[in-house]
Amino acid sequence: MPTETDPASAFSLVVGVVQVVDVSFRALSACREIHKDGSLAQHRDSQEITQQLLETTQHLENSHINVSASAAKHSNDVVEVSKKCSETASKILTELNKLQRDPKGGFRDSVAKGLRSLRKKQFLTETQAKLNSYREILNTRILSKLDYHALQQ
Repeated sequence: MPTETDPASAFSLVVGVVQVVDVSFRALSACREIHKDGSLAQHRDSQEITQQLLETTQHLENSHINVSASAAKHSNDVVEVSKKCSETASKILTELNKLQRDPKGGFRDSVAKGLRSLRKKQFLTETQAKLNSYREILNTRILSKLDYHALQQ
């Protein structure tokens, strides 16, 4: 004897099924892109930007070594933020490298990387936001140093 389901339960079941299908479709799309291109487009873009920022901050740290003691005193806070920026960028690059498909790997490797990518999405988003904050602080401090030096002259 069939039983009737109340409308709220039926709606809840349909929403659950739609969510499973949506997550499955996104996972499959990510796996397909990783298999085809080696990594996700958003990860490649993030990797390129992060790599450039890392190189810039390392150059800034290295140039700090070559300045006089009085100039170094005024730029310590810039170098401190630059180091934090470099550390955060390195974390992002390390994680993004783990999400790239091994060239010798097959579809199974792509699926594993796709699922890992979905699990690491929040970590990458939060760490990227942290990196952007450091970048903004670094920009502000550099501009204030330039403004300070311009006023001194």
